[in-house]
Amino acid sequence: MSAWDDYLAAARDLARLRSEDTTRGSQRETWVGARRAELAEIGTNLTRQRTSLENVATVARMPLKFEPQPAPHLAGADVAEVLRGAREDAAAADALVTETDYLAHRPPLFPRWRVDERNAVIYGVYALFGLLVQVGIIVGASAAEDTLSGRGWVAFWCFLIPLVAFGLGWLTIGVAGRPRLGDGKPVRNPRLGLIVCLSTWLIVCLIGGQVVF
Repeated sequence: MSAWDDYLAAARDLARLRSEDTTRGSQRETWVGARRAELAEIGTNLTRQRTSLENVATVARMPLKFEPQPAPHLAGADVAEVLRGAREDAAAADALVTETDYLAHRPPLFPRWRVDERNAVIYGVYALFGLLVQVGIIVGASAAEDTLSGRGWVAFWCFLIPLVAFGLGWLTIGVAGRPRLGDGKPVRNPRLGLIVCLSTWLIVCLIGGQVVF
C-alpha cells in the first residue's frame, strides 16, 4: 500500500470518527433538551400547585408558609431516574392539592360522607339522647304518686323532647353542614330529621304503656 492509500484510509477514519462524534453530540443535545423540557414541566406543575394552595389558604384565612428544603445530593445520580421520581412526587402532590380543595368545599363534619348519611347521624344522636331523657322521665314518674296532672306532665315532656331534638339537629347541621369554603348552603333533610326524632314517640308509648299506664 502506497503512502497515498494510507492517507486516504486515515482520512476516511477521521471522517468516520467526526461523523460518529457529531452523531453522539446531536444525541446528547437531544437527550439534554428532553430532560430540560421535563424539568420545566415539573417546575410549571409545582408553581401551579403552589398557586392553588395559596388560593385555598387565602380564602380559608389560614397562614401558609413554604419552608425551604436543603437540596439533595445528586452527584453521580441517574438524571432520568431523578426526574422520574420528581414527576411521581409532583403527581402525588397534585392529587393531594385536588383532595385538599375538594375537602375545603365540603362540610367540616364527616366531609367524605353523603349528606343524608351525615344528617341521619346528627339527628340520630339527638333522638337517642332525647329518648334517654324521655325514659328517665317515665321511670321517675312511675316511682312518684300516680295522678292525672303527673301523667299530663309526662305526656307533655315526652311530646316536646323529640321536637327539641329535631330543632337541635337542625341547628347543628346549619353549623357542621356548612362547607368551609364557598357559598354552599347546608342541606338539612327535614323530612329525614322528623322521621328519626319523632320515631321515639312510638318507643316511649310502648314503654309508658307498660310502666306508667
